Parts: sequence; structure tokens; C-alpha cells
Amino acid sequence: MTYLQYYNLNLNVNELEETCANMEQFILKNFKNGNYNGTSAETTKVFEQYNFLLYPLPQVHELYEGIRKSFRSIVPDNPYFIQCWLNVYNKEDYIDWHRHWKAEENIWHGYYTVRGEGSITSYRIPNTEQIDVVNKVDQLVIGPSAGDQHRTYPWDGEGKRITIAFDIVPAWNCFPGINHWIPI
Repeated sequence: MTYLQYYNLNLNVNELEETCANMEQFILKNFKNGNYNGTSAETTKVFEQYNFLLYPLPQVHELYEGIRKSFRSIVPDNPYFIQCWLNVYNKEDYIDWHRHWKAEENIWHGYYTVRGEGSITSYRIPNTEQIDVVNKVDQLVIGPSAGDQHRTYPWDGEGKRITIAFDIVPAWNCFPGINHWIPI
């Protein structure tokens, strides 16, 4: 198996983009003072305060099902939970090199591209070469969060770059203080 797995979910991206625009406004209005300083995307700064997948909208449910089926094709057993957030980048916004989890924690990370065709997400995988993912609309990318680092580059496309990112954590590693993890 390669480090990153790619899936095309065949979602209605136009409807999902509209949902993301509405959710961006909701998030900006209702969540403040995020602890994450590694990005200029406001919806990402507050990622620990909400789970995008908890909003009862048809496009969000279809995305959840696509992520769930894709993840379960990689890891068919064991109880896992997902936390998901919206990344909305304006011109020149980006997220610098960062990591999510230590390799021994058996956690997965990924993202789905709603808008941002041609943008690059780079991964530094321990003991191997850098992987550059050329993003495509409707593309889901999933990989282990095994000590890698990843980043995006300043957005220079038209409009906004929109991705939906997530962490998938085994039940034994979920945090009791954060109550918005959902089973996957």
C-alpha cells in the first residue's frame, strides 16, 4: 500500500461548495478564539470547536458516507472516530508545515477538495521523499498520520480554495474533553 490513498467520491461539488459557503459564515459567526496559529484560514483556526460532519445537511451526509466507505476499505475493523473541519483559503492564504499526530498513535488524516483544482499539498514522509499532491475537485486523500508533516502553498487561484479536512482516531485514543468525535 502506498502512503496516501486517493478516491473520487462523485459528489455534487457545486451543492457542497454552496453548503461550505454557508457553513463558513456560520463558523465565523459562532466560533472564536481558536488556539491554532498555523494558518490564516479562520475556519481552520477554530477546528477544535466544531465537527463539520455533525451538521444535518444532505451534502455533508454524502461526504461522511464517502469518507467512511473509503476509510473502511483501508481499515475494515476496530472502532474509530472522526473529527472534521472546513478550510477556506482566500488569495495568498496557506497552511505551513505541521503534523497532527505521532506515528505510534495509529491515527489517520485526510482531506477532500471542494474547490482548488491544481493547488498543491505536500507531504514529508519520514525516511522517504516528499510527496506533492496535485489537488483535484472531488478528490479524497487519506493517509496515516505517522509522523509526517504536510502543508499547502499560498492560494493563487480564482475565488476561494475550499477543502474539508479530518482526523480519524481509534476509540482508545479519543479525548474525553472534546465531545464532537463521531463513529466512522
